[in-house]
Amino acid sequence: MPNGQTADVRAVIEAERGLGTIAVSLRALPDMALLDIWCERVMLRLNISSMTLTIQRELPVTRKIARGLANFDVAAQLVGSTVGSTWKLLRKKVDGSYGIVPMIHAYYAALESGRAAPVGPAEGTQAVSVLRSIWPAAQPSTLRDIA
Repeated sequence: MPNGQTADVRAVIEAERGLGTIAVSLRALPDMALLDIWCERVMLRLNISSMTLTIQRELPVTRKIARGLANFDVAAQLVGSTVGSTWKLLRKKVDGSYGIVPMIHAYYAALESGRAAPVGPAEGTQAVSVLRSIWPAAQPSTLRDIA
């Protein structure tokens, strides 16, 4: 990274009802950004790069059998996501903005109709605070240096 900037970040985020981990590498190949959320009974993995969500859960079988079936369960979810994404691509319904553009449209629609914004100022401030605590190098002054 230019000027010795941080290229990799891993963080554990503690929330009221569980833990989450975030791993981002700006130099990894293939390009990868994962968000794991560990709950009491399941683990959610959002692969931001491929926009897939998998849910790893306890299966209603013995533990030995579950270890083998877990990969089939995740594989079936990925196949389903791939088929769904392909269908959206063929219908030209793919959102390449990772959800940012629909959020902007929802924000302006809320303003126009007088409803509350989909994400409030407190949530935005909290998100920025969490990101800055995870990646202190991403402060406004250093972002200008990278751009």
